Amino acid sequence: MAETIVISCPECGKQLRVPEEAAGKKIRCKGCEHVFTVESPGKSKPAKAPAKAAAPKPAPAKPGKPAKPAPAKPPASKDDDEEDGKAYGVTELDLAPRCPECANEMESAEAIICLHCGFNIQTREKAQTRKVAETTGGDIFLWLLPGILAVIAILCLIGYAFFHWFGLPGMMVKDWEELLNKYDGKRVKALSDDKITFIEFWVLHPSLYFFLWLFTLWASWKLGYFAFKRLVLENKPPEIEVGK
Repeated sequence: MAETIVISCPECGKQLRVPEEAAGKKIRCKGCEHVFTVESPGKSKPAKAPAKAAAPKPAPAKPGKPAKPAPAKPPASKDDDEEDGKAYGVTELDLAPRCPECANEMESAEAIICLHCGFNIQTREKAQTRKVAETTGGDIFLWLLPGILAVIAILCLIGYAFFHWFGLPGMMVKDWEELLNKYDGKRVKALSDDKITFIEFWVLHPSLYFFLWLFTLWASWKLGYFAFKRLVLENKPPEIEVGK
């Protein structure tokens, strides 16, 4: 088997493997198509380094006018990102108000609570979620029942006040109407009659009736306020938290 030798192209420096019998003969480089003579082994010359491009000569200055030195380029600032070719440009400017907690967009500029995370931008607190029991119709009825009873109590107090004046004397005193006509409808004189007992006198006396109406008005105001608050202002039962 013929031996081979490795030579370098004197033009491009590419290494070629040729038979030893090619020494002294001309061959063509497959890389640059340069034709050269193969030297014997041990006498090959080092590959010629590619010639460097000659630097352009500066233009001669015009006679009579000194050449102006080129202005020195200011050193690039560390903060100047446009000089390194890797600057990031602003493609879109978003001025919408955003939540400082989750960075999602707020509903409007006047919004106080974020609809995404429940953060309050005024109190700087985040709303907490709670698990509450379902409110049934029975719960609502039991919640409104005291208010309904308060309204019934007001009607009963007013009804009894009228009954005490018009109906009770006829039930307690026999022949009350005849006795009242005897004294021309004057109740105090009718109660001073000998037929009237001590208990009937004080129970049917107008002074007791006056205090009865004062109590009725005071109790009606208290019960009415409670009924209005329970039936109108707070007509829904409070939530019952479960499963913390």
